[in-house]
Amino acid sequence: MKNLVDEYIKVRLEFIEIVNKFPENKRGEILFDKWSLKDTIAHLSGWAAHQIEVLEDIKNNKVPKYPGHSKDYNNNEVSRRSKWSWKKVYKEFISCSNQLVNKYSHLPKSLVNKRIWPEKRFTPRIYFEFEIEHYTKTHLPQIKKILYKF
Repeated sequence: MKNLVDEYIKVRLEFIEIVNKFPENKRGEILFDKWSLKDTIAHLSGWAAHQIEVLEDIKNNKVPKYPGHSKDYNNNEVSRRSKWSWKKVYKEFISCSNQLVNKYSHLPKSLVNKRIWPEKRFTPRIYFEFEIEHYTKTHLPQIKKILYKF
């Protein structure tokens, strides 16, 4: 798990660096299909917060709440944060991603490959790998592409 944590830290730091270069006046503008940079960060925070809850539940031998269809979950999480300021959304993102590092760093080895939901293939390892891939293959390239147009 340490390698995955290190990989997540690396991609998250690159993501933060790129986000911080983004022009302030463009952070709320719809630039990524239907989302702004603020929405994208709200989306990432929503998933990080969910993973934190999942890890807590499985550590306590509970079956976590399944988030449902990802499109619906994304829309709900972005909508829930839509009235928040950039500063609040960004602060939550930093906090949630730090907590996620801490939770995965301290996850007992016996839980790393344990199924989260009996009927789904997800384990903490798979969930975390998916999170890292989501940054590296989706959001980081999207944001870089738009940023370099300014």
